[in-house]
Amino acid sequence: MMKIKSLKDGNGRDLYGKLECEHCGAEEKLSGGYDDGFWHGMVLPAMFCSSCGLNRDGDARTPEVVAALQAKGVNGI
Repeated sequence: MMKIKSLKDGNGRDLYGKLECEHCGAEEKLSGGYDDGFWHGMVLPAMFCSSCGLNRDGDARTPEVVAALQAKGVNGI
């Protein structure tokens, strides 16, 4: 899972800052989170680290999953 490491001033409920992977410690830019319960409880825990490929539960992002998401037009994977 990517946890919030630092936040910058956002616009309204939009979040900007840095995320840190709980598994490998890699940092990534957060440029579009939303400050509500759904985002913090569902979206953030499901994010995959671009370095180690794991989410909060340790589930890996497999090539098959990536291909299926790209076929559906999902960006940012």
